[in-house]
Amino acid sequence: MKALFFVLIFCALTSACSSQPASTRREAQEPTITPIITIKEIANQTQEDLEHILGLTSSFQPLNREELTVCKNCQKYIYKNGLVRIVYINDMADWITVNPPDSTPVRDALPLLGLPATPPVITTDSLSRWTSVQGLREINVYTKPDGTIDYILVKAFTL
Repeated sequence: MKALFFVLIFCALTSACSSQPASTRREAQEPTITPIITIKEIANQTQEDLEHILGLTSSFQPLNREELTVCKNCQKYIYKNGLVRIVYINDMADWITVNPPDSTPVRDALPLLGLPATPPVITTDSLSRWTSVQGLREINVYTKPDGTIDYILVKAFTL
């Protein structure tokens, strides 16, 4: 009986001593997402300010019908070789479109903008929407049929 007791004590002690402390255990970590832009640095900036952040514009692009209904005198410029399109409303960066790399999952949308990941308020098969994220009015993520991001449209101040 005493031998069994000592065996149980020995097993308990050796298993407790052999386990690694929490600080040294390797835990699965999510890969870090590198932002394409930091949206808070871009929203509500002038074109001149953004040249220092994004570099020179790649090109000028005419406004589409929806954009023209909001502002006939707005301008749209393309940055970072087409990754970013910005509509300037009242001379300030307001509608910002980001085209992420192919096969980017929706869960990475906010981190791609330099924002913390949070669940959307609306989710459909083709759209995920966040509202009032760090002072931005609306962030829309349009998805492809396979569920990956087609493009992200941030409406900073004007809907």
